[in-house]
Amino acid sequence: GCAATSAAPGQSASCSFTVTVTRAPQLAVTKFMAFGDSITHGTKSDPASFLAYPLPPPAYSYPSQLQAMLAGRYLGQTFVVANEGWPGERIDDGLKRLPSALSTNVPEVVLLLEGANDLSATASSATTQYIAGKLRDMVRACKTRTTADRVLLANFPPQFVGTPPGRGSGWAFVPELNGRIAAVATSEGATLVDLYTPMNADVKRYIGQDGLHPTEAGFTLMAQTFAAIIQQKFEVKTTT
Repeated sequence: GCAATSAAPGQSASCSFTVTVTRAPQLAVTKFMAFGDSITHGTKSDPASFLAYPLPPPAYSYPSQLQAMLAGRYLGQTFVVANEGWPGERIDDGLKRLPSALSTNVPEVVLLLEGANDLSATASSATTQYIAGKLRDMVRACKTRTTADRVLLANFPPQFVGTPPGRGSGWAFVPELNGRIAAVATSEGATLVDLYTPMNADVKRYIGQDGLHPTEAGFTLMAQTFAAIIQQKFEVKTTT
């Protein structure tokens, strides 16, 4: 409170007030692992980019941008967003690789997006069933290390028949596959991350010329989409 007294006799006043101090927002989790294929690694649609997979992921990859976004919002915390994307990988190989990646990185949260190479190779309803089944197995493997809701299972970004032809050849089956992915998230208790809807709003801006790999703007939008889910689920605000 405070009090004031004037020079004139008998003139005084007092008041009281409450001060509320709100701490900067924080996250309850700090260790993330992004797992998948070239879309996770950060491969663009440039023809030469497929030669880049032994090199460190580029700064515009969605895991790299996501880590920067988290650090910029949650000051004083240190974040790790491990990039376990491997270009050209089929989903069965990813399932075999996943336990080792979990052991190495020990993530609190797993960001999961895989199966694009399988759909490009054989675009069919049977393939969408196959991919969804393998993603279910991946979610279950992650659940041995963390809780189900900390598995952020992404649906597929949109695709189109690009140049060279073949990489976006599964475009017509993406909505069907995404329906199956949503069903896996529901049945396994994973958190569904919808990449398709925001990227489909302007496909040619967010997906590159090959019809499959995101542009740099697309990777940014992916990072923003994951960041919004992470904020919603894991942000802790303390008021004293």
